[in-house]
Parts: sequence; structure tokens; C-alpha cells
Amino acid sequence: MEVKKYEREEQVVDTALFAQDWLPFSVLTRIVNQRAQFVITDQNRFVICYSSSPHPVWIWTPDDSTEEEKEALWQLCQKEHILPGEYWIGSEQGTTENRDEAPISGINMKYELADYFIRRGREEEVSLAISLRLLVYDCPVSVLPGKTPEGKSTVMTEGDLEDVTEFLYWFKQETGVDLESREICREKAREYIGQKNFFLWKDAAGKTVAMCGYHAHQGLGSIGPVYCRPEERRKGYAQSLVYQATEAARNEGLLPVLYTDADYQASNRCYQKIGYQQRGELCTLGRQRA
Repeated sequence: MEVKKYEREEQVVDTALFAQDWLPFSVLTRIVNQRAQFVITDQNRFVICYSSSPHPVWIWTPDDSTEEEKEALWQLCQKEHILPGEYWIGSEQGTTENRDEAPISGINMKYELADYFIRRGREEEVSLAISLRLLVYDCPVSVLPGKTPEGKSTVMTEGDLEDVTEFLYWFKQETGVDLESREICREKAREYIGQKNFFLWKDAAGKTVAMCGYHAHQGLGSIGPVYCRPEERRKGYAQSLVYQATEAARNEGLLPVLYTDADYQASNRCYQKIGYQQRGELCTLGRQRA
């Protein structure tokens, strides 16, 4: 089947193609038909999608991908300059005017394909490594936290702008995903003001200590971002907010879902205690640090 590349076009992929991986690839389902920077696919055995900087590329492949198919993807990614750390070059004469503003931060994919890319990179002196291990959860039934911390949840107001800006900035710094400047984080924080799907927790003294929100897409309520001040962690603030966001999403008729860092055991225990169940796993392929 012919491989085609689409740039900033809509409705280019039938997402039924990866319906068997609908939960792990729910982000891909959301972005693939929304005028992404590019989508490359054969409409059968793979989909490559890059929404915009600083977000990672997404690659879907079926579980039974052959070595030949993995090699073809490796060659394609090299040809199109879409490996981690490289600049994607637009199709018009291949000029730098069409490239994205920042190098590709990483590629979200299944572990089997990541292992193949790491091995092929080693053979060609391209240093690649798994930079983030992702677990995918959903929450069919919520479990009320055993203890409610002091303070209360609120919606964001204009007076919370600087706190939320800092929370968004440090959330990205800690996860290493979608890194953005404080100025961009401030603009995104403004969008949360007064929104009913975004919550803050304020302690008994009125200090903002945690945030959590969700957004809806095709029947899913994607929980996040979730952040708590480092000095206030393990006190139940984030857990209470995640529970509240989960129930708010469910009340909209949505299935609550979230992605989490597999290596951050504290957050995984937090989610599991309020009813989240692991449904899949992915990884982010990045440049190997020196």
C-alpha cells in the first residue's frame, strides 16, 4: 500500500485502524485529524503523527509488526528527519523556513519498536534511549480517598495566575515532557481561569498547594495536568483533586483516563487507591544523554 504524507490537513486517517489500541493511543486519536504538522501513514500498518513543538511525535504500529516493517519505519524516520533531537524539514523544497521551531523532543511508541530503533541507532551512531516509561490507566469506578486533607478545592481565579503558571512550568520540568517557557505557561494558565474542569487545592491557610484538571474527547475524560508543591506532597492534596476531577469527568458521561510516569511509584499508588486500573503501557524514545 502507498505511503502518503499529509501536512496540516484534516480527516486523513480512519482511527478505526488502531481501535484495538484505543486507550494507550487516545492522544493520537485526538490529534491525528486536527491539522497536525504532519501525518505519514500507509493506512494499514503504521501511523506517524506530529502535532506541534514541543509535543512528541506519535507512532502507532500493530503488535505483530515484522522486522521488515520496523526497518522500513526506521528508514522512513531517518529520511524525514523525525528522530529525537532532529528538526523536521517541511516538504516545500526542503528549506529550513518550513521546519518546526524546535527539534523533535521524543517519539511515543510501543516498547518493541523502541527497542528496534535503539539497536539500529547504535549501529548507525545515533544515540537513542527510552526517556520516559508511560502507564495508561482508566477508572471504571472511583474509590473515595480515606482521608480528606485540610483546606478545600476551588476553581482558578485571576489571583491564582502566578501560582498556576509556576505549577505548569515545574510540572513540565519534572516530567521532561512538552517543555515550555514560563511565558507560554502563563498564557496557558490564563485559559484555566474560571473553568469548571480545572481545580486548585488551597490549604487551611489559603495557600495554593496543588492543581488538577481534565479535558473531554470522544467519550474520554483525560485527567491532567496533576501537580503538587514538592514540600506539600504525601499529604493527600493531589489525590483529593484527582478524585474530584475524576468524578467531574464521570458526571459528564466520560470515562476517566490518565497517563503517568511508570517510574514515579508515589503517583501510581495515589491513582490506584482511588480506583485507577492499568490498561496499557508505552514509552518515549529520546536522545541518549551524554
